[in-house]
Amino acid sequence: MNVYSLEWDLSHLRDTSYDLAILGSKHDAESLRRKLMKSEKLVIDKPIEFLANLHSTANIDFPVSGGFPVMSHHMIQSLSGVANFKLFEYPVLLIDDTFLDGRYEPDGSLKEMVKRLTNFSLIQTLEIFEGLDYSRSDFAAMQPGQLFPTVINNFVLLEPPTGFPPLFRVIEKRSVLFVSEDAKLALQANNVKGCLFKEYDVTRFQP
Repeated sequence: MNVYSLEWDLSHLRDTSYDLAILGSKHDAESLRRKLMKSEKLVIDKPIEFLANLHSTANIDFPVSGGFPVMSHHMIQSLSGVANFKLFEYPVLLIDDTFLDGRYEPDGSLKEMVKRLTNFSLIQTLEIFEGLDYSRSDFAAMQPGQLFPTVINNFVLLEPPTGFPPLFRVIEKRSVLFVSEDAKLALQANNVKGCLFKEYDVTRFQP
């Protein structure tokens, strides 16, 4: 079974460098991004708001979003159809970035006239495990106190005994979302748009 990192396809971008931009402070955005790389469920009481290029986002399932794993419901369903895996979904509100006047009512709700998309979610996979094959990977020497390498030139994944889930992270490279071969094929078969795949070497599990 091959494994791939799930990358954003930038080829559809023309006049901007993103499809989505999260609203709020940079500190809060970075904190949220890091929490999504862990397995603890987040306490979120309302949809997370992004400014969105609705023209491009309407035709993309995996929008370019500054590193946030925002997926269309079609993309999530395509992944979920491959095999059972643990996933949290958080609602998002994609707000038209061309609306320049005040977007909110006095009570904080979004004005009815503001265009928005709601068929996307921010995802957090709970499939996180140690995945580096130390014997085959090329990495810089670890310093005292380090739990795992921080500089890895050639990352070889070690297949777990139960095989790779459709969507997962590994502890040694948390910033990357990985997909299995079956997940990649399902995304392509369902015409999920906005994804690129970078193949990684794998060491097969030997019982």
